[in-house]
Amino acid sequence: MNLTSLALLFLMVGLGGLIAFLADRLGRNLGKRRLSFLGLRPRRTAELLTTLAGALIPLLTFGAILVASSEVRIWLREGPAVIAERDRLNAERRQLDAELAQRERLRREADAKLVGLRERLVRSNAEIEASSRKVAALAKQVQSTLALLSAQRRKLAEAQARTDDYARKLDSLKKDIDASYRRNHDLDAENLKLSRAQTALRAQKDQLDADVKFQKEQAKLAKEGFERDLETYRIRIDENKATIQGQREELDRLLKEIQTNVAAFRLQPLTYQRGEEVARIPAGAHLSSEEAGALLSALISKAEQSAAGRGAAKSPQGLPAAGLLPYIKDGHRVTTEEQRDAIVSGMTGARDPIVLVAYSPVNTFVGEPVGLDVRAYRNPVVYKAGQAVAEVRINGRHTVEAIFEEVTSFLQNTVTQKVRDAKMIPIEKSSETLGQVTLPELNRLVNLIKATDQTITLIAAAQDETRASGPLRLEFRIR
Repeated sequence: MNLTSLALLFLMVGLGGLIAFLADRLGRNLGKRRLSFLGLRPRRTAELLTTLAGALIPLLTFGAILVASSEVRIWLREGPAVIAERDRLNAERRQLDAELAQRERLRREADAKLVGLRERLVRSNAEIEASSRKVAALAKQVQSTLALLSAQRRKLAEAQARTDDYARKLDSLKKDIDASYRRNHDLDAENLKLSRAQTALRAQKDQLDADVKFQKEQAKLAKEGFERDLETYRIRIDENKATIQGQREELDRLLKEIQTNVAAFRLQPLTYQRGEEVARIPAGAHLSSEEAGALLSALISKAEQSAAGRGAAKSPQGLPAAGLLPYIKDGHRVTTEEQRDAIVSGMTGARDPIVLVAYSPVNTFVGEPVGLDVRAYRNPVVYKAGQAVAEVRINGRHTVEAIFEEVTSFLQNTVTQKVRDAKMIPIEKSSETLGQVTLPELNRLVNLIKATDQTITLIAAAQDETRASGPLRLEFRIR
C-alpha cells in the first residue's frame, strides 16, 4: 500500500469521527432551539438538518481532496483501465510462458537431431577415408598399367626392328644359296663341304624363318589392335559430327522460335528481372554428391513453383517453368547435365554450411520458362539469439502516426543497413526486407512506445540464431 492510499484511509477514519461529533452537537443545538422548517415539528426538523449536515460534510471534504490531490483524481479516472491493463499483461505473461515451453521443447528436439547429424557426419567421414584409399590404390594400378603398356610398346618396336634385320639377312642368305647352286657344277670338288655348309645354312634359315614368322604374327596382332583403335576413333568422330549437326539444327530451331515469339513476349509483363532472386535453400556442410544432387533438385522444384506462381509456363518443347537451360559459352554448348555436375561438384565436401540461391540470368516474361543461374554462398551464423541488431531513440509523446513512421523508417533503413554490414545475403531486386516483422507486432510495438509517454531507446534484436541466408526474425526491447 502506497503513502497516498494510507493517508486516504486515515482521512476517512478521522472524517467519520468528525461527522459523528458534529452531527451530535448540531442535533443537540437544534433540539434546544426547537426550530421548525417547512412546517415540520422541531424534532423532525432537527433530524432532517442533522442528516443534511452529515451528507454535506463528507461531500465537501471529498471535493477538497479532489482539488488538492492530483493522484486521487488520476485514481478515480484511470483506476478501471489500470486493472484491465494488469489483467491483459497477466494474460500476455501466461501466453509468453506457454511459448517459452514450446521453444524449449523445440530446442530439445533440435539437440536430438544435431546428435543424429553428428553421428551421420562421423560415418560419412569414415566412408570418405575408405573411398580415398580405394582411389589411391586405383591410381597406383593405373600407373602400373601405363608403365607395362610403355614397356610392351618398346618391346614391339624392338621386335619390329629385329624382324627387319632378319628379313635383310634372309634376302642375303637367299642370294648366297642361289650363288652356291650356280657354282655347284663348277665346284664338284667342294660338294661335300658345300653340302655341309648348306645343311648348316638351312638349319639357320629355318630358325630365321621361324623367328620372322613369330615377329610377323606379333606385328600383325599389333597392327590389328591399332586398326581397331583407329576404327573406334573414327566411329567417335562420326558420332561427334552427328551430335554437332543435331546441336546446330536445335540452335537454328531455337533462333527461329525466339524470332517468332520475341514480339509477343515484349507485350507481356515481366515475371523476373535480370539478376532477380527466384528461390533459395540452405544446406549443411560436408555434403556427399548424392545429398548435393538432392538439394539442387529441391531448389529447382522450389524455383519452379515460385516461377509458376508469377506466370511462367513450360515451353512447347517441354522445358519446365523454371530450371537449368542449355546455353552457348565460347562457342561450346553447355548442357543442363554439365551445369548440374558443375554445381554438385562445387557443393560436395564443402567445409562450411552453404546456401543455394537461384537467380534469373535474363529478363523473362509471362508465358515463357525461367532459366536459372544457381550460386552457392557460405552461410555462417551472423547473429546469436537475443543479439542486438540496431537501436534508435523515439519520443513516446509524439502521435501514433509519427511513432509508426519512425519505427518503419528504423526498420527499412537502419536495420537493413546493419544486417547488410553483417554480411547477410540480400534478396536481390525484391521489396522484402531482411528483418521480418508482422503488422500486428508493429502495431503493438507502436502502442507500447506511446504508452510510455517519454523518450525511449528501441532495440531491435534477433529472436533466434540467424545465418547469412536468413530469415532474420526480430524482437524488440524498450529501454
